[in-house]
Amino acid sequence: MKDVPDSPVAGQKNFWAKWNVIPAFIGIFVAGLVIGLLLRSSGNPMQTISQTSTPVTDILFWTCSMHPQIKQKGSGRCPICDMDLTPMREEPGGGDKAVLRLGERARHLASIRTTPVKFRELEKSVYTLGKIDYNESRVAHVTAWVSGRIEKLYVDFTGTIVKKGEHLVSMYSPDLLSTQKEYLLAYNGAEQSSNSSIQDVISSSQSLLENTKQRLLLWGITEAQIDELERTQTPQVHLTIYAPIGGTIIQKNAVEGMYFKTGDKLFTIVDLSRVWLYLDIYEYDIPWIRYGQAIEVVTESYPGEVFHGNVVFIDPFLSETTRAVKVRINMDNHEGKLKPGMYVNARLKAKLGGKGVVIDSEIMGKYMCPMHPDVISDKEENCPECGMKLELIGGRTGMFVPGLIQPHYDCPMKCKGSASDEPGNCPKCKMVLIENEGDKPQGDDAVYVCSEHIEIQTGLPGTCPSCQGNLKKSSEKDVGVLSIPHSAVLITGKRNIVYVEKEEGSYVLRDVVLGPKADEFYPVIEGLSVGENVVTEGNFLIDSQMQLLGKPSLLFQEGSTFEKTTVAEKDEELRDKGKLSTAHIIDESILNQMQEVMEDILDNYYRVAASLAADSTEGIDNNLDLIIGNTGKIKGLGPGIPENLSVIIGNIENDATEMKGTGLEESRKKFKDLSKSMIDCIKELHGKNKGAEKMYVYYCPMANASWLQKEEGTRNPYFGTRMLKCGSVREVLSREH
Repeated sequence: MKDVPDSPVAGQKNFWAKWNVIPAFIGIFVAGLVIGLLLRSSGNPMQTISQTSTPVTDILFWTCSMHPQIKQKGSGRCPICDMDLTPMREEPGGGDKAVLRLGERARHLASIRTTPVKFRELEKSVYTLGKIDYNESRVAHVTAWVSGRIEKLYVDFTGTIVKKGEHLVSMYSPDLLSTQKEYLLAYNGAEQSSNSSIQDVISSSQSLLENTKQRLLLWGITEAQIDELERTQTPQVHLTIYAPIGGTIIQKNAVEGMYFKTGDKLFTIVDLSRVWLYLDIYEYDIPWIRYGQAIEVVTESYPGEVFHGNVVFIDPFLSETTRAVKVRINMDNHEGKLKPGMYVNARLKAKLGGKGVVIDSEIMGKYMCPMHPDVISDKEENCPECGMKLELIGGRTGMFVPGLIQPHYDCPMKCKGSASDEPGNCPKCKMVLIENEGDKPQGDDAVYVCSEHIEIQTGLPGTCPSCQGNLKKSSEKDVGVLSIPHSAVLITGKRNIVYVEKEEGSYVLRDVVLGPKADEFYPVIEGLSVGENVVTEGNFLIDSQMQLLGKPSLLFQEGSTFEKTTVAEKDEELRDKGKLSTAHIIDESILNQMQEVMEDILDNYYRVAASLAADSTEGIDNNLDLIIGNTGKIKGLGPGIPENLSVIIGNIENDATEMKGTGLEESRKKFKDLSKSMIDCIKELHGKNKGAEKMYVYYCPMANASWLQKEEGTRNPYFGTRMLKCGSVREVLSREH
């Protein structure tokens, strides 16, 4: 029976059909509630304290997650992207300005990974292209020593391989033929006159014979050919020219029947058993190249086979076209696989020592010929090629090897142009030059290493946590170079920073000085110690959070404030802290009068300093009188001058009075007290006087005293022209002081 809409059964079904959607709505509602709670509890992954557990009073400021430079005291929207601002909350324990603390969950979400700072064997690989060429020192040119005609050509095509002493051509020369006949006459005459009783006849015969023989030798006739001439007593019409060296004929000018003159080139022979490889080394790779350095070479012709060689010459000139220098490599080629003109791929490996210095262990302490750099010896002797005395590497040869180069001396005050290769005094400030620490060889700083677990390294003695054995003391030379992975370093171009994990979840920014990058690592020169843990993954997230919190970061070395306060707010803050300066409590009319007077005092002070810097006392007393008179004007302003400022003004007056009428050296001693009082006065006025628009507080370590200058550029009043540039800026005073 078919149900009809009006029937009770149909009505009941419609009722339950309507209620069947309710469980679906309930499920969606519960799921949304759970997701919302999860999202709310998750918060900012980088925050160390959840919003639900931190009271509103712990909010430091409000910022935009897309524009962290936007920092406000209250909530609102970003003026750049109109996003809702996010509260930044105080860290547990008050939040150390230089430290970021992350909880376990935050570290997991940020994928923080750390690596210990340790000593490693570092090598820098330089990859480049090169081209094979013949060895110029193994080339022989066969030239005609006498004019004549080629009768027979034994080597009739280029590329022929010959051995030393093999015949090349047979030639006819009228001059050579006549000289042979002369030699036979002289030879026979000497034989006949040997029995003569007259000594002059014997000596003249022998002299004629030797002169004729010497002429034959100079024309290329060998001793064996002369012996054959003496034996047969018959001049040779055709003589043979032999190969002076073994090798390959790379140039053939000789043709059968060709007439030639003295000096004409007939053949060029090259010994290809050793070849040269020329590499192009670009400017940024030049510091890695050293004489005697080993090199690996691969070619497309022989895949999988590695050839080896050594650097024997570095071109002293840089090509302006390619911006590269030519480096020459000696290559063994007894199998003849390396062909001149062949392109190859090369890899040079440089080993790094302490402080990131390249170590030339292959040639350190050895001797080299200045004319034949491939001649290297362990002892001082003469070159077997040219007979020159071998020189210690690092001298005339120009190879800079740590520990072997001449010491370099610098002025301790870093005066420009003071660098010297010899000890002495600075030409500007006359201070004794000191040896540059960067020129010294690799250091011997102590490192403690486990003999069973080489990865366990520390700068202090102790026991190995793995085997409980005592750590063995070693030097940097034995264990390698203190280094960190390149991923741990954040670079701005001016600064290199890393984040060090002081304890679990606590990270602090550290400025470091690094050496040249060696493959995947940087050698550490300053800033880190062995055993410390540096962040290698997640360091960018840590730095972003440091920046959001206004802490020191990659881009903000001193941290950033979220809002510039007004002058009134600064005064209120100073008053609350009890650090309100004297200038803030002086009556406005009195302060204006003081401004004018202090400007005159500063001008007179600057003139006194300039005279002392010029080794002169001329005009000093006049300027001191003006300073004394102006201090009296300030005192005459009445009770409106605070007591502490009055004391300082009185000190200026007393110091100027004591300085009057003294000699140059005594004036300089008194000027220390005057300068101290002047600096105290400027600081007490907090930059409110006109004369303090911008002033520089210079400090001289030799005099242990400071002075004021209105312009940059050291002009030392305590030593004058003897050490005019001794000193540096310690502080800059201005209206923002």
